Amino acid sequence: MKSLRERARELTTLSELMVDREKISTEDIIRNFDGKITISAVDIVEQDEHTRYGVVIFKEQLTVFYCTGKILTGIIDELVNDYGSIDNVNKILREEGGLSIKLTESKTRENKNVTRVSIL
Repeated sequence: MKSLRERARELTTLSELMVDREKISTEDIIRNFDGKITISAVDIVEQDEHTRYGVVIFKEQLTVFYCTGKILTGIIDELVNDYGSIDNVNKILREEGGLSIKLTESKTRENKNVTRVSIL
């Protein structure tokens, strides 16, 4: 049987990709990596019926995780739909050496902030 501490940690973990990693912001990815990262694993977090987002880790700094916005979450959703499961997507990411992307800040026509995602 797991220890009380181990079990409590499981119950408070939204994604295994977050365990023992620090959260990184879009701004830090753009500043530190010129927006270019290679995604090595993905997950989807559903906190409640209104809060759903992707979580990724990337090769350039394995000690951090990134919570994705609407566009990248949508890409993850489509990959899961195409390949059947998060596990299958992560297996393919491992086999193919990851997915290289570039994040850039932009504005919509309504002058709202948006993070654009380019597949490299």
